[in-house]
Amino acid sequence: MNELLERVNCADIIALILLIRISYISSYIGVGKQILPLILLVIILPITLYSYREIAFFFVERYSLDASLCIFFSFIIIISVFSMVYRTVLRITGALFHIGQMEAIGIEKAGGVILGLARTTIIVGLLMIAFILAPFKFIENSVKDSYSGVFIIKKNVQLYSYITNAILGKKKISSENTLAQVLVGKRKYFFKPIDVRKKSRFFKKEEF
Repeated sequence: MNELLERVNCADIIALILLIRISYISSYIGVGKQILPLILLVIILPITLYSYREIAFFFVERYSLDASLCIFFSFIIIISVFSMVYRTVLRITGALFHIGQMEAIGIEKAGGVILGLARTTIIVGLLMIAFILAPFKFIENSVKDSYSGVFIIKKNVQLYSYITNAILGKKKISSENTLAQVLVGKRKYFFKPIDVRKKSRFFKKEEF
């Protein structure tokens, strides 16, 4: 138990908070208000993962900008635009189902929780990918070292691969390659953690 608590970091806490919050709200509102937002997220996920690198490398080739920074900002811009669309859809569906809507009970409540977990997985996955692509080493490490971060990203990448290959008609997108593109790669960091042993003369071996 102590080892579990020691390994839990900010990425796990963020994922847990979102999981609890969205699941609680989802159990209250039921299934109806969540169908359209979930469909939208299923559309947003493949579009984002398919296009953010293409857009980034367009600017890299055209303006000779740093690839890692272009990838990060491209992802953030796409997610920001889709986030506004998603919030608008949430408000519209909320308004449409508000009239005469009572608190969900029974099967409707359970179905709401299931849809809420599905929405949370996609939302947290996109958020974790943004954290990993961020030009801050400590943020990237917090996701890679967390219990939930890489696991949720893998689930999102697998869903992306399944949807994209179904649309393309044959298997063209590898979930393993996509995951490697997200997790691995030389990045440019704004603030690199200082290695005290390398910087301090007290740790250097004396030469005789």
